[in-house]
Amino acid sequence: MTGDMLVSLAALTACGFLAWRSFGSYRKSRRETAIMAAAWVGIFVALVFVLKQLGVEQ
Repeated sequence: MTGDMLVSLAALTACGFLAWRSFGSYRKSRRETAIMAAAWVGIFVALVFVLKQLGVEQ
């Protein structure tokens, strides 16, 4: 498994966990939870893109 795959799995796990916590603990609607999850996915994708552009990879 490459470093990119590990980062992707970690990001997806974190996004899923955050969405689950939001849905269960904060009593958000399913729509609000989906929007929050999509925002976190966008943040992680942007971070990975920026790091790749800076040449930070294995």
